Amino acid sequence: MIGIAGVATAAPGVPAGSASASAGSASASAGGSAPTAASAGHLTSLGIDECATDVNNAGVVVTATHLYRAGKTQPLPAGLDSAALINDRGQIAGAVGNQAALWTGKEIVEIAFAVVGDNYSYVTGLNERGDVVGVSGNSADGSQHAFLWRTGTTENLDGLGPRSGAGGVNDRGEVVGYSYVGDRQQAVRWDAAGKPKALTALGAKGGDSLATNVNNAGVAVGYSYAAAGSGDLRAVEWSRSGRITDLNLPGSTYGTATDINNRGQVVGVMINPVWATTSAPSSFVRQPGRPAVIVAPAASPDGDTLTAVNDRGVAVGCDFKDSLTTATIWTPAKRAGCPGGPHVAPTPAAVVVKS
Repeated sequence: MIGIAGVATAAPGVPAGSASASAGSASASAGGSAPTAASAGHLTSLGIDECATDVNNAGVVVTATHLYRAGKTQPLPAGLDSAALINDRGQIAGAVGNQAALWTGKEIVEIAFAVVGDNYSYVTGLNERGDVVGVSGNSADGSQHAFLWRTGTTENLDGLGPRSGAGGVNDRGEVVGYSYVGDRQQAVRWDAAGKPKALTALGAKGGDSLATNVNNAGVAVGYSYAAAGSGDLRAVEWSRSGRITDLNLPGSTYGTATDINNRGQVVGVMINPVWATTSAPSSFVRQPGRPAVIVAPAASPDGDTLTAVNDRGVAVGCDFKDSLTTATIWTPAKRAGCPGGPHVAPTPAAVVVKS
């Protein structure tokens, strides 16, 4: 499952400017102590020169133009130009040209724009019911609209302001994303009836924020600046009640949580000068209630990121070297037999990756 697809070295939708105080109660907790060990798992290249953006519970991995299944790279279904998301039914959300689309397993459905006059759209979330969310907009006037597509109908989700976008959707039909209130980007949760509510940002005077995804328990993740006007970007988690938790490790001034699974495991990317020899981004994995831990050793000195995690704890993403991007998969030690021994994940429960 994934929210804003393809989050890598830059946080999605980060605007210029700062933010004012956010409504609702908030409690920011420390991101944990400095890391002493890498996460217990193994990061492996899939040999595809694209970022992996999603993986389902059968271990099928999606990149922009490929599927990776049981150690083999396959093309996308005919007619689908690009892909971003896949669910356990094998449905694939992506695009045909500049328009969001869904491969249902039998046919490709082009998703109607949210508003008359929009001329592009893209997907950011897909649940097990086949509901699709994303952003529909007009490139001429800069307008953006969060949309929910369900059983053939596109709904424009009213935001807190005139410009908004969806990030993810759970199986209950709850959607998260962002909405602009003036020049402030505000993380938002839409309930199953489509009613929006602001998610509290960090700090007494909250900075810009965005929610990338939400699990079936209603726990959302994303990012928030530490304060209005601050350059300190933090990976965060919102409880179902709206309590915000800072996931960044001490010393980190950049972080984004990209996905959360139904077990509460969170993946993302952060920069931490305490343990990084450069300012390159590094992937992290966080177990529920514990500090985030880095995924190491990094596949590349230019950094890496994790973009999605399935309910088995298998995550995917990419590493960066010079101008190249390569798809990667991270498998927990208990599934991969790591550390020690060859890295072979079970089949068909998880993707078999190349050593």
